[in-house]
Amino acid sequence: MPKKQQNMKNMTFRIGLILLTALIIMASCKQSNQSDNQKDEYAATAITEGANGVQQMSVYDYTDTIRTNGRTYVYTIHREPAPDLPTVQDDMGYEFADNVYSLRVTRNGSAIITRTFTKADFAAYLSPTIKRGGILDGLIYDASQQGLHFAACVSLPQSDMSEPFILNFDEKGGMSIERDVRPEIEEEEEEDGV
Repeated sequence: MPKKQQNMKNMTFRIGLILLTALIIMASCKQSNQSDNQKDEYAATAITEGANGVQQMSVYDYTDTIRTNGRTYVYTIHREPAPDLPTVQDDMGYEFADNVYSLRVTRNGSAIITRTFTKADFAAYLSPTIKRGGILDGLIYDASQQGLHFAACVSLPQSDMSEPFILNFDEKGGMSIERDVRPEIEEEEEEDGV
């Protein structure tokens, strides 16, 4: 398979993985037991038209607990449209606001990570197409690895074209960013006979 097709397949998978993870998290919470911080799936992915006619994702907050490497952490992810960042335009001429994500991770009540992310944090890794027309549209905890790893995604709005990243944090809050080039889960499941 040509590299470009494989990259597209990986990008499509990463968006699906982010959405699937959000759906699983939301489905596991009973409606009567949901806290104010846990929004339904629609709120997590909804794009609405803002007062200025620009399409934008809704404000979103999510808090959860991580138990990894014998320690317990609490993390909060906050997303909101960023009117001070440049907008992007899709092929149909619709204008979209970019997003800003905030991540806070605490251990024993003390903050070890307090970071804000925009598309600019990933600019050095982005293809020209995604750099020009993409928005930061995903940030979730990556439970597939031990430690403090979060998955982020920069995508063309309302499309399956995206570029996924892994944010690796150490226990003191140091961070590195890398492209997420892991093989798709579907392929791994087929190999495992699942």
